[in-house]
Amino acid sequence: MSMQSRWHEALASYTNWYLFRWCPSVGRDQSFQVAVRLTREEYRAIRRLASGGVYRSAADFARAAIREKLAETEVISVRENPRDVSAAIEAFLAKNPGPHFVSEIAEKLGIELGAAFEVVTDLVSRGRIRRSKGRT
Repeated sequence: MSMQSRWHEALASYTNWYLFRWCPSVGRDQSFQVAVRLTREEYRAIRRLASGGVYRSAADFARAAIREKLAETEVISVRENPRDVSAAIEAFLAKNPGPHFVSEIAEKLGIELGAAFEVVTDLVSRGRIRRSKGRT
C-alpha cells in the first residue's frame, strides 16, 4: 500500500471533525476551505464517484452536496411585532381556510412558536378566529 493510500485511509478513519479556514481570494470572490472527517465508507463512496467520472474530484462532490443542501434549506425569519404577527396569521387563515395547527402556521410564516401561540390565543379570545373541533 502506498504512503498516499495509507494517508487517505488514516484520514478517512476519523469522524466528526470540522475546520473552517479562510483561503486567499481568487479574483473578486473570497473562498473558504472546509475540512471534514469522514468515515472510511463515506470516503470510499465519494472516491468511487470521482473515479467513475460522476464528479471531477472529492472536492467537487463536496461542493455539489453543499450547494444542494443550501438550495433545499429555507431560511426562516422571526417576526417580533405582535401586530405584524397577528396580521400575518389572519392573512394566512384567510388564504388557507380550514383547521391548522399553530405550529404549522408558525413554520409556514417564519414566526417564533411562542409568539404564534400568544397571538392565536388572543385572536380566539377576541373572536377573530375560532378553535377547530378537530382536524380532518
